Amino acid sequence: MRPPASATAVAVPPGHERVVTLRAVGHLNYECRPLTGMAGAYAWTLAAYDASLQHWTGFPVGRLYQGPTWAHRDGSKLTGELIGSVAAGPDRLPLQLWRARPGGRKGELSDVAFIRRINAVGDRAPAKRCTALLAGVLDKRGFQAEYEFFARKTTPVSDGGGGRDFLLGVRVALRD
Repeated sequence: MRPPASATAVAVPPGHERVVTLRAVGHLNYECRPLTGMAGAYAWTLAAYDASLQHWTGFPVGRLYQGPTWAHRDGSKLTGELIGSVAAGPDRLPLQLWRARPGGRKGELSDVAFIRRINAVGDRAPAKRCTALLAGVLDKRGFQAEYEFFARKTTPVSDGGGGRDFLLGVRVALRD
């Protein structure tokens, strides 16, 4: 028997900082599928996300879809590998931590290393029985969550005197 999961299961590793939080609003698409290795057994399985990624103002900036994949309107995108999950309480979907795999063009999401799902609410898998007669049937369920995106911390580096500190170790000559 394993001990119950704790919030440490979704803790972002040290050395990373949150760079942006986006809200996902849309659907979780469940599909009735046969269970591997269990002849005649079927279950509702999460087939894909289908949600708009929104800035805190509600302005759409991207999509969350099958994979899962988080795609920003600037062409940057991430796929995720689930590395941690813990129950979030009644009427909530689990907190989750994903290792990010960058793709697409250079942009807002390019430097992201981890993604954490918080405040997730939505309809769970359908309560109706999944049988051979329903195999392949999709059922869309409402979904909303916040995704925090984390990148490796940047350390201010001095320009050697005479003025300002710059991030990422870039030195810029200042003229008066």
